[in-house]
Amino acid sequence: MKREIDKIAMLAELHNSVCELDHIGDRSRPAANWLGVPVGPAGAELYIPICEDCASELDKRGASEYLLFYCLACCSSRWAFKPNLKKEYSDSIEFLFACPNCSNKHKGISHESVQ
Repeated sequence: MKREIDKIAMLAELHNSVCELDHIGDRSRPAANWLGVPVGPAGAELYIPICEDCASELDKRGASEYLLFYCLACCSSRWAFKPNLKKEYSDSIEFLFACPNCSNKHKGISHESVQ
């Protein structure tokens, strides 16, 4: 759990940050918020700067038409249009332990939801 002073410091750092999520090569979108990604069994979180558009889409939860795949191994991300997916997803983000880009060992997507 973050202390209040840590939260204030993180907000102050946003003005120098850009969105770290996939925007098909556009790396200039200013960050507006942080996405907390759960890592480890102790409830630790990795914080990723995200832009207003990404924050808005993720706030929709299951109502979003898009799903964000986020790889915990290589910190890459990719948005997918839900109607084009073979599997149904109830949330707006799916955390992968390994993705096709970073893992030849698993021969494809090896994922489990981290809820």
